Amino acid sequence: MYFIGFLCLGSVGYIMGGSLPNVQCMENEQEALLKFKEGLVNHWDRLFSWMVEEEADCCKWRGVKCNRTTGHVMALDLHSQSPNESLQGELNYSALLDLPYLTYLAWNLNDFKQSQIPQFTGSLPNLKYLNLSNANFRGNIPSDLGNLSRLHSLDLSSSSYHSLGANNLDWLRGLSSLKILDLGGVDHSKAVNWLNEINMLPSLVELHLFDCNLNKLPSSLPRVNFTSPEIIDLSLNSFNSPIPWPQFPEWLCTQKDLLYIDISDASISDIVPDWFWNISTKVEHMILVSSQLRGKVPDLSPLANFSHLDLGENNFDGPLPRFSANMKSLRLYGNSFSGPISSICEWMVANSSLVDVQLFSNKLSGLLPDC
Repeated sequence: MYFIGFLCLGSVGYIMGGSLPNVQCMENEQEALLKFKEGLVNHWDRLFSWMVEEEADCCKWRGVKCNRTTGHVMALDLHSQSPNESLQGELNYSALLDLPYLTYLAWNLNDFKQSQIPQFTGSLPNLKYLNLSNANFRGNIPSDLGNLSRLHSLDLSSSSYHSLGANNLDWLRGLSSLKILDLGGVDHSKAVNWLNEINMLPSLVELHLFDCNLNKLPSSLPRVNFTSPEIIDLSLNSFNSPIPWPQFPEWLCTQKDLLYIDISDASISDIVPDWFWNISTKVEHMILVSSQLRGKVPDLSPLANFSHLDLGENNFDGPLPRFSANMKSLRLYGNSFSGPISSICEWMVANSSLVDVQLFSNKLSGLLPDC
């Protein structure tokens, strides 16, 4: 026991004391990076440091991070800060197969000229972070991404109108460690059982499926396995259903850790159930804009973290509800709220942080008070 403890303390002291050996990157991994660079074009010369010279060390190159003790390349961060500095050209994908210890790969905000996401990406077994968002990829998402069993974060979102697509989300079943999933702007019109596949991700914390052409919003699940999301964004999906409108999703009642939820522009026509307003004591942002939701909004003042609420362009009625003293943005426009408008003075007195209030196009009465 004493010997083991001595080794542990010695190792910690070695790292913390700064007495690291002069470990450079592995020669074969440096050659792989240079091969990868060959097809890339950048007018701002972002990869100027990627040069072959005497005693060159790729661990010091821009965008490259190495393990401090082994010299293996662990991270390749080539994301662009602006369109002007984006990388372009053809990617030598196979070169990256010589970087087997890679855990972090970011190519977002570049321009890869409508090429397809490479199949090999699923052959990087240690990858934990993958961001290919807004990099001008097209075609179908390769299903071999499901081989990345250690992946924690996956971002394939795109602002190019549905240039990426997926026939199904079956491949997600292999990503049991996934915490963050962003497929916003990816065409999922053919993914019939999308929620069942999402339900197989028990560690999921963030779910972004906005503007995905999702056609069906199941109202329930036989058993909900993902219960820890803090962010759910299903906005800008024109869900349809044979009943004829989608019902309010009952499976949301299991999401007790939500901080942010957006199901706006989702064509849901239903009464919002009472449990939804108390879905999470942690909720901060709730966005339910432009659906066909109806019902009365209860007293929400006990939700101390609630700071942004947008219920615009729905069919809510009844008196204006009370809100948290920390509310910053309150948008209730385009509904049928009724009663005296003078109640807003109570909000202003109790809430000094309120900076955005939109109440137009309701059925409120009385003169606008001078608060």
